[in-house]
Amino acid sequence: MVALMAVVLIGALITGAFIATMEATRMSANSVSRERALDGAESAVETEIAGWSSAQADSQAIGSLVVTSGGSGAFTTTWRIRLDSTLFWVVGESRSADGTGGHAPTVRRRIGVLVKTGSDSLGYSILSVFDRRAWAELY
Repeated sequence: MVALMAVVLIGALITGAFIATMEATRMSANSVSRERALDGAESAVETEIAGWSSAQADSQAIGSLVVTSGGSGAFTTTWRIRLDSTLFWVVGESRSADGTGGHAPTVRRRIGVLVKTGSDSLGYSILSVFDRRAWAELY
């Protein structure tokens, strides 16, 4: 009787160890997916700012929205919203699936940044990101 109880107890301990290991693996995979999505959102905003076209931005009406989509590893979308004559709100969103074969929902992260346009003393168009807490994670 004691040997049977010992076998059942050891089996329960082994089962608990397997369950704990599987949960730890899922949590780390979710963490990687969140970071991958955040990197994708930051890259989408950086790509929008790096490829900024003054002609396109100047022709955009105040209050209007320009959406671009792309993908490099994770699906990304970028929104450029014109707030006034020189101020733009650029939002990058990235979605990343988990690394455990699709058992968890897709992770979505958004980053927003305020961008101001202007011109220098020679008349060339310049683009500046607000210094104080330029990036904001959106939910």
